[in-house]
Formats: sequence, C-alpha cells, structure tokens
Amino acid sequence: MTENALKTALNLPLAVRNGHLQTLELAIPWKNLGGEPTIMKLDGLKVEAIVTDSVEHSAEDELRSKQKLLDYIETKLDAEAVVETTSSNSEAYTNKVLKNLQVEIQNIEIKIIDTQLGSSIGLYLGSLTLKTADTEWREVGVMDHMAEEARMFKIAKLENLGLFINSDTDTEPQYILEPLTVLAHLQHNLRPDDNELRGDASINLQSIGLRLTSSQFRFITSSIEKLERIRRNAKFRKGRPTLSTKEDPKAWWRYAGNTVIQMYNIKEKAKLFNRKYIAEYCQNRKTYREVFKQKLQGTRTSQSEIDALESALDIPTVIELRQKARSLVKKQTSAQQSSWFGGWFGAAAQDDQSGNLEIDENDRSRISSILDGVDLTKSKDPPGVTRYQLQVSLPLLKIQLGDILTLSLEEAFFTFRTTPGCKSEMLQVKFNRLLVDSILTKSPIVTTNTADGGEFFSFTFTTNPFTKDTYEKIADRSLVVKSSGIEVKYDDDAARALSSFFMLEIE
Repeated sequence: MTENALKTALNLPLAVRNGHLQTLELAIPWKNLGGEPTIMKLDGLKVEAIVTDSVEHSAEDELRSKQKLLDYIETKLDAEAVVETTSSNSEAYTNKVLKNLQVEIQNIEIKIIDTQLGSSIGLYLGSLTLKTADTEWREVGVMDHMAEEARMFKIAKLENLGLFINSDTDTEPQYILEPLTVLAHLQHNLRPDDNELRGDASINLQSIGLRLTSSQFRFITSSIEKLERIRRNAKFRKGRPTLSTKEDPKAWWRYAGNTVIQMYNIKEKAKLFNRKYIAEYCQNRKTYREVFKQKLQGTRTSQSEIDALESALDIPTVIELRQKARSLVKKQTSAQQSSWFGGWFGAAAQDDQSGNLEIDENDRSRISSILDGVDLTKSKDPPGVTRYQLQVSLPLLKIQLGDILTLSLEEAFFTFRTTPGCKSEMLQVKFNRLLVDSILTKSPIVTTNTADGGEFFSFTFTTNPFTKDTYEKIADRSLVVKSSGIEVKYDDDAARALSSFFMLEIE
C-alpha cells in the first residue's frame, strides 16, 4: 500500500506507514454461476497510518477527484432511464452471482497514530461472513433456484468488532467500543408483488458496551478540531512561506493578499470581463464538445487533451457539453438508420454545424439539483408501498464515563422503512427503560417511571410524510416524540466529576 493511498482516497491527512494484505482469494464459476458458489476470502489486512499536518493535492489528484464527481453526476442523470428499463442479461447474471455469493473476511487491524497528540485510535475486526441460506434460514452452499427463484436469503455474522484509543504508555487496547457480535438475516425479493417488500433485513445485536475516559474524550475533541483546521486551511497552503514572519515579512504579506484573492474568487470574477478569457472559454467549449463526441463515436482521441479541457472548464459546463454531445450522436445515429442516404442530407448534420451548444432549461435545472444533492430519480413503485425495511434489536446499550457513572438503555428497537413511490423514509427508535447509576456513590441518579411496563421513550422521524388514503404529501419532514416520566436524584459528587470530565484543555 502506497504512502498516499488513504490521503488520496479519503481526503484525510493520513500517511500510510505500514500496510499489507496477507490473503485475497476470489473464485467465480463462470461456467456454472447458478449451480456453484462464488467465494471471496480476505484475511490479514493490517494498516498503520500516521496523522500529517496537511492535505496537499497535486493538480492530477484534483483532476481525478473532479472526474469522479462528473461520473457520479452523469450516473444520477441517467438514473431515470435505468429505472424504467427491464431486467437485462447482465442483471440476470448479477443476481445469479449474488444468490450464491459467500464472503469471508478475517483479522482486520487498522491503527492511526497521532504523534502530536500522543495517542492512537484503532479498529479490530475478528471476522465478517456472508453465507447463503434457504427459506428456513439454514446455511447452504448453493441456493435451490427451482424452489425459490425470485428471492435470495443471506446470513451475515460479524464477530469481535472493537474500537480503541490508546496513549503512548498503554500496552493493552483501551476499548471505547467493547468487542461485539452482530447477526443479521437479509432477504431480497427480485420480483416483488405490488404490496411486497423488495428488501428486508433483521439485525440482532448483543449488548453493546461503550467506555470513555477523560483522556480519550480530550483526544477525540482535539482530533476533530485538528481535522477541521487542516480541512479549512488545505486550500490556502499552496504558496505558504516556509520562513517565519520575522525572517521574510514581505512574503507573508503577499501570501495574505493572495489568500484573500483566492477566498473571494477575485481573479475568477475579473476574468468574466476579459475579452481574451471569454474567447478562450468559448473555444474550449467547442473543442471539448467535438472531442467528447468523437470519443462517443469510437474515434481515437487524446486523453491528455480531454484532461486539460476538463481541468479548465467547470463541472456544470462539462456536464452540459457531454449531454449535448450525446444528443448529437443520438440524432446522427437515428438519421442514419432512418434514411437510405444516412446522414448526408439529414438534420443531424445540420444541427452539428449550427454551433448551438446549449441544452434546454430542464436539463440545466436537473444538473443544478444533483449538485445540490436533490434526488431526481423517478420511482416505478406504486405510492404508499414500503419496499425496504430494516429492523434492529438491542437488549442493552451501556455507556460508562470514566469512574463516574453508567448510562443503560434497555430493550432498544430501531426500525427504518423506505417508500420509494412517495420518496418517503421513516426512522423509529424505541427504548423501554433508562437507568443512570453513579459509580462514586453506588446509587441511581435517573430511573424511568413506566407504570404499565411499556416503552419509556420513542421518536419517529419521517421525510415526505403522506396521507394513508390519498398518498398526498403532508410536509417535508415530521418528528413525533413520546416519553414517559423519569425520576432524577441530584448527586453533587457526580455533577462535579462530570464537570471536570468534560472540561477541555485551553492552549
């Protein structure tokens, strides 16, 4: 693993000091996908990284990041067409592979060291398995397609997942998330009826234990503050003087001025009134459309020329020109197929020479909406029908703050449902009991008061809630909170200890 692998992939100030993978196996029975299992095994992944002081990207890294964003936006733009198409041969092969897919991941260790703060954070995973099951949730090597062709059943099991934060003096892992085990039953319906679920997942958690000491809390807050500072200053590190302000004050004044110019995009705004820049911008638009059209038609093009143009043009312009190029290629192809003379006298050739580089206002608004994170995918599911459901049960969640107190949430239930036809999502959380006990005085601080033995607390958060009869949208979001009474006993010793626990160091 290269030193800059995490820095490039995650955009985080991390440098890999040591990273290796012991075993990676992938067995795909291409001749019998439906009759034999597809097996993936991964064992012994260990990564050790250190926190650096900055995130510095080269021009090539910025271009690759921009191109990934362009591909993502185009995927979202094409989502409507993908939703409306029927199952293809590739989709059938994919379903065959997924039905008999078996995954085994073992011995994952990831450790991030911050030498400046004198601590490290790490994650350990004992194993993660994904096995095929039959309709009775018994593990099988290959699913019987004749018995259940439209459904797939999977059993996922995660063992010994732990998270720790150690200081330089600790010899054993100081867990903030004690190793836990998770068992999940996953069901996917390939061809659901009008009122059937497409995806259903049930996750059973064992008791979760969280422990946090004062030093670990300070490390977390300091790390968050450090990452935010690095992220905020990353765009201004280019050109930062290496000498001190006393040694080279003029360089620092130039750096301050350039930073202000960069922060408010003064140079970019001034270019809009420059005739040379306008002419160059228009020429880049024409050139990029032609080059990308040639690429779509299979003509050999220069990738370096495409990279240079995509680096010079902004993302909305590139997307606009790509869509226009695709439209022209589609028109030319249609004209050649519908006319004996092909494109000699067709409208596509005339449109190609018209110089019109604009796309319609609807496509432009779609691009802007995707950049703003708005989902424009049209669903073919009927309104009001829940298609995906996730249920999680947790017997006990116990949080311990140092040697001060413990907070216990008993019998917790989480439910998440999606209704694609109404673009609605619902999250419901329930707790049956809450206890807060003081370790110092060994006495309860908070207890619940549920006379009927029902749930103590619940809340339901819904996006795009709708009426049950007409499926009309009621609001953008809704939140319903229900809670029974609690009894609180003031503990002076615990209050003073908590105040010291959460007190941050002031530099």
